[in-house]
Amino acid sequence: MPNIEGVYVFYDRLGRDDDQRRLFKILDDAGWTPVETADDVSEFWGDYSALLLDIGDKTNAARQLKKVTAANILFGLRLDKRFDELRATNPAAFDIQRAAVADLQRLIELYKTAGNDDPAYEIIDALRALGRYDAAVTVADEVLKQDRIVDGHGKDYRNWIEDRRAYALFDLGRFDEAIAGERKAATRQERGHANVSQVLNLAQMLLDVGRFREALAILKPMERPNVGSPTGRAFVAQIRVCALNGLGRIKEQREAMASASGQLAENRAARLHTLLCADDESGAAKEMIAWLDEPRNRGRALLELSKPVADRPLGAYRAVLSRRFDEVRNDPAVVAAVAKVGHTETLTTVGADWPYYP
Repeated sequence: MPNIEGVYVFYDRLGRDDDQRRLFKILDDAGWTPVETADDVSEFWGDYSALLLDIGDKTNAARQLKKVTAANILFGLRLDKRFDELRATNPAAFDIQRAAVADLQRLIELYKTAGNDDPAYEIIDALRALGRYDAAVTVADEVLKQDRIVDGHGKDYRNWIEDRRAYALFDLGRFDEAIAGERKAATRQERGHANVSQVLNLAQMLLDVGRFREALAILKPMERPNVGSPTGRAFVAQIRVCALNGLGRIKEQREAMASASGQLAENRAARLHTLLCADDESGAAKEMIAWLDEPRNRGRALLELSKPVADRPLGAYRAVLSRRFDEVRNDPAVVAAVAKVGHTETLTTVGADWPYYP
């Protein structure tokens, strides 16, 4: 059976819906599951379900929907207008809380026999998705007591458990502890190589709480040519623009944004965040409308535009960006674009990887 990375690469190269549906059918008929049992393929089967709805095959779409277990993917589908009839017929299939609890239990059972610590990382995020931040920290602390922490390829994985622990602390509003933990994770190698991920995450945390000069200093080694992947370099550019904005160095911010336009062009997450940091709500609104116009990605866009819970702790600069993104949510053109393809809701939790934005 092909691994998940190979399937996704092939899928992304298929530009036509008909070709993608054929690939899905082949894998479905073969009973495909990923080689790594901790890997979640909810996004994959959610896409197939949507493609089947596009051709009116509601029965098979409902069958594929049963394979969608990740709460954030399921939430995106329930916001998508294409799924309204399936939701009306079977509301329980779109019960986010139930899905999150079931996924957590699956991961806990998997971790008992996995032989590596990939599922522990997923357990921490599953707890965060349920808003159980204290429990997420406790799980991370227990894993970190081990002498050896490895991923599914046998590579040292301690930095990633420390990273998820730091994010759970951040969710709790324990910002200084989170930053200290992320700083420690950033000193470690990343799967045997120079660490990029935790350095970027540390810079983002510093940015979120308004420690702009520290964020810029952390990024310095990563501003050399060819350091990191294109994705990583785009996030370096985004954090730099945001930090300059926070410092009120607007001329430098504009120059940094102009010079990074090529890096940002292929990275929507970094590009949209940069527009918010540049106080360009109009540009961010246009970005969201374009995102909503992409059938495969609109569930994620609708999730981003859904309103987070009101009582979550925010760093000082994150709160600024949150107010700016509220303007994007309320933009009449964005509201109209949402109504055309789906709807938004108030999120019950904001943990794990949703939403990306304030």
